[in-house]
Amino acid sequence: MELLNDTLKAFIAPVKNAGQWLGWFAQQSSKVSLMLIEFSKLRTKKGDFSFSINASDILSAKELFKIYSDMGLLKFESFDDFRKKQEKLREDAKKQGEIREKLQKDEGEFNKIRLQGLAVEKENIKRQLSLLKRRGASALDIARFELKSLKLTRDRLTNEEYSLQLSKRKTKVIEEQIKYKRQLVEKIDKAEVTMLQKIGASELQILNIQEQKLMARKAQ
Repeated sequence: MELLNDTLKAFIAPVKNAGQWLGWFAQQSSKVSLMLIEFSKLRTKKGDFSFSINASDILSAKELFKIYSDMGLLKFESFDDFRKKQEKLREDAKKQGEIREKLQKDEGEFNKIRLQGLAVEKENIKRQLSLLKRRGASALDIARFELKSLKLTRDRLTNEEYSLQLSKRKTKVIEEQIKYKRQLVEKIDKAEVTMLQKIGASELQILNIQEQKLMARKAQ
């Protein structure tokens, strides 16, 4: 510490000319290196001038404060003001750390509650689906119910989860609509064939009628 103080005082001492200063600096290069090493031990991890001061170093710390104030590196009214500022910064950092820790804990609790609520909603929807199937609901009706029930869990899903589920369930509804229309057309065609057969239409006439209907569907 004495080496550090002596070197700093010598470093800012007035010199007569630039040549003399350069000569002195060359002679003191090793001392300057040691000074920087000693000084780095007093710095915080952030790399600013927030010294970690021990009671045994108070006098030398005050001297350092004066030297660096004279050099314009520290701008405080007094050493006590400087020390209080550093203590406040450390206290603020501690409070911020406590706040971050509390926010993380609250977020964890919220996610836990969200997942529990989501599990309950899924179980309710599962029971309703089971009831629909027992009552003979069609695949299209079930797909529509699943799409509608997604809104019940909207508040418990993230945006990504909701978008993914919404896309899947809309696709499922469209697929079931296509299947339903195909089955309906097949039933109508079958009923029409039966009716034509009852009124005495020949097989060739029935085939011609089916071909005309098929061409009309393709044209739509």
